[in-house]
Parts: sequence; structure tokens; C-alpha cells
Amino acid sequence: MKIRKTLLLLLCFGLLVPFYSGAVTEVDITASGTWTVPSGVTSVDVFLVGGGGGGSSGDAEGAGGSGCNTEVYSSISVTPGASISVTIGAGGAGGVGSTNGSNGSYSEFASSSYRATGGFGAGQTGFKTTGSGSGGGSWGSTDGCSSGGDGGSDGSNGTGTSPGVGQGSTTRKWHEVGGTLFAGGGGGGTGSGCTGVAGAGGAGGGGDGGKGAINGTNGTENTGGGGGGTGRSGGTGGDGGSGFISIRYTQSSVSTRQLLGHGITR
Repeated sequence: MKIRKTLLLLLCFGLLVPFYSGAVTEVDITASGTWTVPSGVTSVDVFLVGGGGGGSSGDAEGAGGSGCNTEVYSSISVTPGASISVTIGAGGAGGVGSTNGSNGSYSEFASSSYRATGGFGAGQTGFKTTGSGSGGGSWGSTDGCSSGGDGGSDGSNGTGTSPGVGQGSTTRKWHEVGGTLFAGGGGGGTGSGCTGVAGAGGAGGGGDGGKGAINGTNGTENTGGGGGGTGRSGGTGGDGGSGFISIRYTQSSVSTRQLLGHGITR
């Protein structure tokens, strides 16, 4: 009791000064659920990755799916001890039997105000004209025998005759130089019995394309990468990779410093 009263008196007379400090912490989330705000945390930054788009199959062009969008939201106010819902977007299904790939689903932190949309499935509306993560690679041209295009990476377009369009900005973690790559585009497929080769998936989890009846490769889980496309002979396009969330915060701690005379001691 005497110690507590002494500290209060020292604070009142300005002889003890509170100082706030803390280390930066990152929490990576790979499955939907809830996240509990730690004590001392009142603000967070969030990096979100949606689910990648699925690759298409056969006569639906055999293109690779686009990688998802990535988003960074800074200084979101939170309450210590609160439970916050987190949603990890599912990757879109690959096309089966000459069909388009499906779009990926969004990832979300707390509400729709903090969301990253999923990537376009190959052949879906907006696939070739609207930016989404890194663009998927084109199918093996109109004859189905040329090489499939490669998926884009780091927000770039895919390659080939009619590739998917990327978001035009970096897809690295936190959108920072040197961050881990996410949202690679899927590679395009090509037909069997052709000289062309299937396209490679883009760096950041894009799946490789398949040749003929060989299935496209799925995008890597928790990267938002697009699924690889496949050629005309009945293969299945790869599924898009699931999404990802990272939360970054500083957990404050309080210490005091005593002022003695003209000097300061801890």
C-alpha cells in the first residue's frame, strides 16, 4: 500500500513519467475463424489475399486463372479482448469438359470494409480486361497447338495471344519490396499432339498449364494463385489457391522513469 501511494505521489508531482513501448508482431492466418485482439493493442494493419481463379478446360480456351487481388489496410481501430471474424477466400474451381474456370472468393477482416476480392476464373467476364492479382496465361492460340502463355507475377499481365490482365501493382506481402510474392497467374494449356508446350504458373503460387488431357495444376494454397488451364482433349483446369491474411500490430507496454534533479534515471 505504501509503495502504491508513493508511486501515485511521484506521478502527481511529475517525478515519474510513463513511457510506452512495444515490439511489432505479425500473425498469419490461413483458415477462416475469429482472431482475439491481444491486450494493449488498439490499432492493426492488415494484408489480405483473396482466392485465386480457376483455370479453364479445352474448347473454353484452356487459359490459366488469374491470381486474386491483394490489399493492405492500415491503422484499423480495434478493442483489446474483442473477437474479430476473419474469412479466408476459397479458390475458384477449375473448368471440366470444355468449361470456364470459376472465380475465387474474397478474403475479409472484420467487415466488408476490409476485403480483398478473388481472382477471375479463366473465360469469366472481366478475365481479359479487368485487373486481378497477376494475369493468367493465354491458351495455345486459336488452333490449340501453339504454346500456352505463362501466368503473370507481382501484378503483371499473363503472356500469350489473349492473356489475363494483372492488377498493375505489386502483390508482395504488405506491398513492400522484398516481401513474399502472392497471387501468381495460372499458366495456359495447349492441345495434345502439338509442338507447343503448356505455360508455367506465375511466381506467387500460380499453377502450371496442362497439355492435352493432362490436368492443369492447382494454384498453391494460401497464396491466391490462379489454377493452370488445360488443352482440348478433355483435361480439367486447376483450382485456384485459397487466400491468406496477415495482421501486424504493436503491443504497448508501460514503464516509468524517475526524474532526479537535472538528470534522468530509469
